Amino acid sequence: AAKLLDYSRSEMLKLQKENDEYRVEVRKIARKNAKFSDLHQSFEAALTISDRRVEQLEKSNCALVSETMKSSRKYAKAKKQLKAHTKQHHLDIKLVQSNFVREIEEQ
Repeated sequence: AAKLLDYSRSEMLKLQKENDEYRVEVRKIARKNAKFSDLHQSFEAALTISDRRVEQLEKSNCALVSETMKSSRKYAKAKKQLKAHTKQHHLDIKLVQSNFVREIEEQ
């Protein structure tokens, strides 16, 4: 019975030692998983920030395109008005010139 008890204790110590080794390995794995989890969370946070920046950039670009289109229309309108005013100015100058020539010829 004493031999059986010693054998049992010996086997129990072996099992306890194995359990302790497994426990160490499990802790190592848990630490690695925690690091991975932290990295994963950091990566997700970075992606979220990046997504927000992309959204802001899209909004900014849309606003810029809109303003550019408005400015382009304003420019086209101003250019058209300038052409009309220039044409009218040339006509006015020609009228003044012809009136001046007519007055000289009449004198």
